[in-house]
Amino acid sequence: MDSKSDTVDYEAMYDESIKNPTEFWSRQAKKFLKWIKIFDEVDGCRLEEGVISWFTGGQLNVSYNCLDRHAVKNGERTALIWENNRTKEQINGIHECISYRKLLEMTCQIANVLRTNCGIKKGDRIVIYMPTCPLAVAAMLACARIGAVHCVLYSVLGVRDIMKRIKSSEAKVVVTAQKAFVGDKCLHLRSNIDKTLKLLEKTNENSVNHVLVWKMNDCDIGDTLRDTDLETAMKAAPTYCEPVAMESEDPLFIMYTSGTTDEPTGILHTQAGYLLCAAMTHKYVFDYKIGEVFACVADLGWIAAHTSVVYGPLCNGGTTVLFQGTATYPDSGRYWEMVERLKVNHFYTSPAAIKKLMKDNLNCVNDYNVSSLKTIALELGGFALSPWPGSKLKPGVCAKPFLGVEPIIVNEKGEILQESGVQGLLCFRHPFPAMGREIIGGSFKNKYFSSFPGKYFTGDWAYRDMDGDYQIVGRKDDIVRIKGVWIQIPEIESSIVGKSNNIENASYIGLSSEPSATTDACVVVEVRKSVPESQQKCKKFYRDILESVKSSIINIAGEHALPRFVLVVRESVYTWSNKMCRSIYRDMAEGFFKPLLKHVDPSENIVLLDYTTSPLPPVANKWEHLQ
Repeated sequence: MDSKSDTVDYEAMYDESIKNPTEFWSRQAKKFLKWIKIFDEVDGCRLEEGVISWFTGGQLNVSYNCLDRHAVKNGERTALIWENNRTKEQINGIHECISYRKLLEMTCQIANVLRTNCGIKKGDRIVIYMPTCPLAVAAMLACARIGAVHCVLYSVLGVRDIMKRIKSSEAKVVVTAQKAFVGDKCLHLRSNIDKTLKLLEKTNENSVNHVLVWKMNDCDIGDTLRDTDLETAMKAAPTYCEPVAMESEDPLFIMYTSGTTDEPTGILHTQAGYLLCAAMTHKYVFDYKIGEVFACVADLGWIAAHTSVVYGPLCNGGTTVLFQGTATYPDSGRYWEMVERLKVNHFYTSPAAIKKLMKDNLNCVNDYNVSSLKTIALELGGFALSPWPGSKLKPGVCAKPFLGVEPIIVNEKGEILQESGVQGLLCFRHPFPAMGREIIGGSFKNKYFSSFPGKYFTGDWAYRDMDGDYQIVGRKDDIVRIKGVWIQIPEIESSIVGKSNNIENASYIGLSSEPSATTDACVVVEVRKSVPESQQKCKKFYRDILESVKSSIINIAGEHALPRFVLVVRESVYTWSNKMCRSIYRDMAEGFFKPLLKHVDPSENIVLLDYTTSPLPPVANKWEHLQ
């Protein structure tokens, strides 16, 4: 991509992408990507069969698109700015710049190590469990270079979660580091991998033959036979590796998510379609120009980082920030000090981080010069719905569909709702290239195409306003029917948390009396501070929580939405996407607490139960009925 911003008329470009999709996507694919062999067919999707296929017959290499073509012309241009983890002793953060030429060299060395030392071939799967650092990015691109499929794990995952992902992906190699530092915490990554593999070996489920370990200078490599010192192996490896020609629909990576359940779901993304949409959204949505500094502060284990830290910016020849650490350590000015020092032009973070800063001290941004910023953005990767540069922004509204994306809203029968000012279930008329292709260990077709045949169902409730802008109301699982009325869970949960200083988080859970109906509910609240010791203060503490929950729900949804009971926990169970794990609490409520209510006066509007033990395992051994 050149350094000039494309002057794009969104309405005209979007109209063309819907009316002439084959010509539109063909032109974009040739503009953004370098092909080894041009594709024979642009769109081979068969929606009624749940088949998504783009640019078939085409061949390319993702690593070449992200590195070689830029390194040849502008090898000294900065590809990565590694914003290292800060400590309390550092007044300012520290960073390191990696050029395109250097990143290409690192990538080729790791690719050669994977081939020569580990015997990796096209299609083999590699788990990457590392800090957010240049070596981790080089490992991702090395996999893409030789046709291996990478699976990057969130660096705070523990042994149990690593086991599930290694088993599911059937990984042959793990690339890891001795440690990772996140704020004031030290995560022992290699130790977790060692424990994981020992457990897998006991059950004869270990597929891993090699572990490449970044020693981090001051650490011993250990004596595990499968371990290889990554840096030493890289020094002995050639600095060039020929990129493999990959078919457009060959696998590129597996991304594991958890949602609000405790089981990981692996989504497989392929080569050309994913890379194209990552590059297009980075270019068009952010109006990115060469020379600008783009900072997405997501961990590499998330799709946002894959798209907006690695593949989108590097495919476009941009300069991208690798952020290691947290938003609030060593203080709430961490982001803004970085923005000032690096002169960041585009800053991309998550709503969860902003919420955390709002609790701590969002106003500290005023202590820093952030005049370099052109864009502040929230949330995920290759966009389906997004504001366009220059468009009018509305709080909480994701605005218009991206190019080539045709959203529709349907009712529960699948009937299309044409009018504006309507709420329903969000579907797409036709697939677009950025979509995943397969669920590892599950049925992609059943997940996304079975609810409404001939349509791709996102799983979301959405609202289309009078201007035709879209707002995501919540996941389908976030809407429950109580006494015949639909209840929007996120609104209730936000209201409960915002109402009381004693409540850290809340989860509203529908309880079923029969498989097809939800007729009751409970609320789980995580208390912010310890319960008072004196009996009088303790009763007031619980009474305040109960009244706060009741008034919040009545104000938002009415008395019919009041729960049967409120469950107080001292420490909640969270998924890795930082959501309260509803599946565990639903099992607890349905299996243990709800039956107890048979012994309670039915005239009680709400019963408050205090679960005073650790939330796991999901069987209580102590409970208390508090009037």
